[in-house]
Amino acid sequence: MRKIIAVLIAVALVFPLILSAQALVSVNSFILDRNFYVQVLDSVQVYESLLSGETLSGVLGNYLTLPVDANFSQIEIVLKSVITRDYLKEQIGVFVNGFFDYMQGKTDNFAPVVNLIPIKTELAGEKLDEMLTAFARSTG
Repeated sequence: MRKIIAVLIAVALVFPLILSAQALVSVNSFILDRNFYVQVLDSVQVYESLLSGETLSGVLGNYLTLPVDANFSQIEIVLKSVITRDYLKEQIGVFVNGFFDYMQGKTDNFAPVVNLIPIKTELAGEKLDEMLTAFARSTG
């Protein structure tokens, strides 16, 4: 009877623990690597997804008080010229580093924040005329 109980405990506890230890050893090389996540999130697919017409139209439609039938294509073109891949890579780095700092106990809280000052500065500066023209075309 003791042998049967020992086999059942081994099957129920030891075997799953061995499998989970093997899984942890195999993913340990990248699971805690900050650069891995920065590289994954800094891909062409993520960049194109964030700046796709569908995503930008949804954000613009939710946060701007424009007519329901407004065409956002001109505004999207201006935003795509302002939001560069380097800017997104910088923001992804800040986000990932903040998350890992929180997870490793270096900071007490994690508050994901996107720095929009460079975007606002560029839109209020040299891209102001293009943006106002795009707004006028989208509503009329």
